[in-house]
This record gives sequence, C-alpha cells and structure tokens, in this order.
Amino acid sequence: MKPIRYRSINSTQTYRCRGAYQQTAIGLLNMVGMGGSIFGGGLSASLSGQIATSTPESGQILSRVSGFSFGFVQLTVRNAIAAASGLVAGIGVRVQNDLWQAGSWTNATTTYARNANFQASTSTAALSTTTANDGFVVFSSVPFNLVSLNVTTAEIGAAVTHDFAYTSPAGWTTVATTALTVSDFSATGGVVVPAGEALLMFDPPSDWVQTGSAQAAAAGYGTGVPNGYYGIRVRTPVAPTTAAVVTGAEIGLIAIQSPGPGAGGLFTTASTGPDMTAMYSPVLSSAETQITYGDGIIAVFSAASGTGGVGFGNSVDCAFRVGVD
Repeated sequence: MKPIRYRSINSTQTYRCRGAYQQTAIGLLNMVGMGGSIFGGGLSASLSGQIATSTPESGQILSRVSGFSFGFVQLTVRNAIAAASGLVAGIGVRVQNDLWQAGSWTNATTTYARNANFQASTSTAALSTTTANDGFVVFSSVPFNLVSLNVTTAEIGAAVTHDFAYTSPAGWTTVATTALTVSDFSATGGVVVPAGEALLMFDPPSDWVQTGSAQAAAAGYGTGVPNGYYGIRVRTPVAPTTAAVVTGAEIGLIAIQSPGPGAGGLFTTASTGPDMTAMYSPVLSSAETQITYGDGIIAVFSAASGTGGVGFGNSVDCAFRVGVD
C-alpha cells in the first residue's frame, strides 16, 4: 500500500479572496499543471515556487484538474479590524466552470437568463437593473457557499436594498443579507457596492434543494431555470440609479472556516496597527477533507460585513493532495 503523500503551501495573501483575478489562474493557492507541477499565483512574486501571472513556465501548461484533499490547515490573520466587525477566514476550492452558471433575474416576468460573461475575465455582466427587484442568480450542480465578483462599475443609489434567496422546497426562500457569513450587499444608500472584489459567503441552508428534484417546489422557480441545480438569487427591492457591473465571477466551497458573524467572526477585539500578536490565531483541521469538484485551492479573509478585511498579508499554510477519488 502506498502512503498518502501531501504537498504543502506556505504563502501570503494580500486580498480578501480572489481580488480582481476571477476566471484566471492568478492568485490561486494551487492549480495542477501538466506532469503534476504545482503553480501558485499572484500572491507574491518573490515567494519561492509562486508565479505572479497566469502565464505558465516554459514547457508547462496550466490545467483545470478537479479534486483536492486537505490535511493540516493553518490560516494566520495579520490585518487590522474594527472592534465589532469580526473577521471570517477559511480555505477551500474554486468550483470548475462546467458545474455552474449565472445570469440575470427579471422579476416582473420571474425570468432567469443565463449570461456566459460571468465566467469570462474580460467581458462584463450587470448584477441588476434600475428596476426594483431585478438582480442576478447563480446555479450550481454541486453545493457551494462562496461567490466572488470583480465589480468594475459600482452600484449607486440613494436607498438601495438587497435580498438573498435560495431554492427551497417552498420556492425561493428569502434571507436577510445581513444574516450571511459575509455580505457586501448589505449596505443601504450611497455607493452601495463599491468597485473591487465583492463577496457573498453563507452557510448552505439545511433545506437547500436542487431545481427539478423530488423535493423542489412544485411551482418551480421561474422561467428559464435549469433543472438539477442549487440556486441563490440576489435582488434589489429598492433599485439603484446605477447598477453594478462585474468583469468575472467565481464560486467556491470553503470547507474549513472560522465561526460566522453570529460568534463575532474569528476575532472580536479591535486592532488598529501592525502589532498583530493577539490576532495570530490558526484555523485548524486535523481530519482530511475531500472536495472532488474543485479545480483550484482558494482562501478567504474578510470582515463579516462590508468590504474591509484585508490589511497587509495574511498567510496560508496547508497540506493537500490532488486528484482525489
């Protein structure tokens, strides 16, 4: 019997999760290349074994191979946070593109329209319209709990609000965005969703069902909705005057994470400077965690609400193996 062989990562991450690099190899903690070579990316050009762009080294090709198994994991937070905001940290995988899709939601006709631009790094897609209750939807054939968006046009409006819903046996079930683990869609008024990385992170609901399944709502979830997918929907009950536009999106499953905002996040005391002694706290997993449908390893460091959360270099240390059964 061959022993289980783990590879290791020890890297610094300077953005909340994916930064502005959705749908690229930049910033992934791991991606498998031809011949089993391991590529990091975008974390620090000076780190041994890391690359700062998505261009592979000579003679090697990046490949979106699925399947990771985690052993030891430690995440160290070094940035300042507000006293009451807390901070959420976790590690998991990016879900490969052929397992999910996203598009627009037109509430007047309860219509979903897929938009392939969500899965492109150079094309744009709107997150809503200037009509109340329009928005966007994400569908995945596998469970997920993270959406990362590269917002290139900020959402603006005097009194904009959002709601979050998921596919339950009763139809679309709405949850307040403030109840999510991380939500950049909770603010009201002004520049609601600023340019930059916007995150949605949540605990998968216990009654989350796939569309078209035996447990799904008999009335369905709207026109154009595909069968066999877990869905989430974000709408603007009070519409913006300028809708947010994204250039690239990704979804992921964060399998090993700190407590959510109900427990104050990972940390609850204020820290205003570079002395992070009190915040040097790991998130650990002693048991192996397998995620067979991930094509890259990602980590998230984020304040429990709002777009703050990353200061000057959080670190990731983990052991993993690839190509799990």
